[in-house]
Amino acid sequence: MSAAALSPDEVSYKLASGCCSSAGQPERAEALRASARSPLVQAGGDEAKDKVPSTPSPEVPTDRSLLSLRGRADGHAPVLWEAVVEALLGSGSHNGTFVDCTFGRGGHSRALLERLSQRGRVLAFDVDPSAISEAGRLAARDPRLVSVHRPFGDLAEVLPHLGVESGSLSGVLADLGVSSPQLDQKHRGFSPIEDGPLDLRMNPLVGVPASEWLASVPAEELAWVLRAYGEDSDPFLAARIAESVVARARRGTLRRTTQLAEVVATVKAQHGGCSPFEQPARLTFQAIRSHLNQEFQQLDQLLSAAFSHLAVGGRVVVICFKRAEVAAVRRWLRRNEEAPTLPLRGGQQQQQKTTTTNHKEQKQQQQ
Repeated sequence: MSAAALSPDEVSYKLASGCCSSAGQPERAEALRASARSPLVQAGGDEAKDKVPSTPSPEVPTDRSLLSLRGRADGHAPVLWEAVVEALLGSGSHNGTFVDCTFGRGGHSRALLERLSQRGRVLAFDVDPSAISEAGRLAARDPRLVSVHRPFGDLAEVLPHLGVESGSLSGVLADLGVSSPQLDQKHRGFSPIEDGPLDLRMNPLVGVPASEWLASVPAEELAWVLRAYGEDSDPFLAARIAESVVARARRGTLRRTTQLAEVVATVKAQHGGCSPFEQPARLTFQAIRSHLNQEFQQLDQLLSAAFSHLAVGGRVVVICFKRAEVAAVRRWLRRNEEAPTLPLRGGQQQQQKTTTTNHKEQKQQQQ
């Protein structure tokens, strides 16, 4: 197995890899399992919800007006789209099946479709209803794209319904974190500088909004979340932020994004201030969002499922914006970089190990 950083900088990293042994899948978070009750597949609007053909008809024409060489959608150009497409298609497979785990507004999927043949296919996952709506419109024009309204952590569960067998995927892409269109939507509550409801859910139809969770969470648990997912190295600061946030939430006056941002900024100012180049509440919002959406648990499940379904020479590209995400991907790669030991017939595997050990012992005795 090989791993390569394609374009590392201070805020984004790429890790591409192929042909790796799978790891055991962790348990799914109960809140995200609720999304499994939503329609599984939306392909062209009228396709079956639980099964789609493995290969679309090559005679169906593609509407090129929906595609763009720059992968743009609604004026948004996805990060490093050129490097992503080059990495995914580096194996030379233009007829294969690819998974876009975070469709968003479809920039990466459009760039892939532009390069794929009529026998190629893109499976577009997302939990955001507005993203799935956009994916449905694209799928209605181009049957090579299949939209799936599920968390990407459910990849192993969903792929069999789409006719994808183990060892048959040509590539998998995941662009982690919140997208620019989501930050621009004030009612989603992702931005600490835009006033809106304190929600922070990727899928607003599943789970509870951040305002409700903060009204019931103990301060100790919130402090742990801030430390684990907010990348803040100061445990005392995390504890003070948690105490102030919980106290404000208990009074019922913490229901807007700007209210949470104000509490965090006040605590940081009393604790010695913060960088003038950073929004004081950015890491707090990041931590709460990661926890509510089970982002790191989803990432672990995705990596295990993706590598177990990759074809020989297949590629996985992960775009990370947080140090903790980069560390999680690297840990997973280190755990799985050794090829699995294949069982041999008639106990030959154990005999082979014993023979190797004896050979080493003999060599040591000779020395």
